[in-house]
Amino acid sequence: IPAALSRKILKFDQAKPAAAFQLILQIEEIAGVRIEYDREKLGPVAARLDKQITLKKQDATLAELLDEILKQIELQRQTEKTCIRIIAPEMT
Repeated sequence: IPAALSRKILKFDQAKPAAAFQLILQIEEIAGVRIEYDREKLGPVAARLDKQITLKKQDATLAELLDEILKQIELQRQTEKTCIRIIAPEMT
């Protein structure tokens, strides 16, 4: 998982607002690593995944892109053995 997330992307430009979960799906597809979240477990903060955001970065790793998305919606990631799990900061 760390190797997949260290992959550099020359340009990522999502100028038109999109739901955060859609951008997370894009990162998941590019990285080839499962990114999971349980809306039920996240409870009320799960709505943050639907927040419309933009993201423009050049020469960034997939980890940096994912962290920027999560920063905008105030969630975090936790690397597990077989996936990356999206969690609320209060769940750590």
